[in-house]
Amino acid sequence: MQIEVFPAASGDCLLLTSSDDRRLLADAGLPDAYDEFIATPLSELRAAQKEIDVVYVSHIDRDHIGGVLRMLDDEMKW
Repeated sequence: MQIEVFPAASGDCLLLTSSDDRRLLADAGLPDAYDEFIATPLSELRAAQKEIDVVYVSHIDRDHIGGVLRMLDDEMKW
C-alpha cells in the first residue's frame, strides 16, 4: 500500500494505491489547494491511463469537498 498526502490547506487529501494498483482518493482539500498541489499529480495519473477507482468524501465541509468539486469540473473539461 502506498499513501500520498497532498497539501490541502485546512482540509485533507490522501491518495491510497493498493498493491494491485487500485486507487482511492480521500477528500481533495480546498479548491485553491486542489489547483496548486493536487490537480497536476492527478492529471499525470490520467495521462498514464491510471484510474482513480474510488473517491471518498468524508464530509461536505468546503475544505474536504471543494477540491473534489473542482476535480469534477476538470473531468468535464477533459
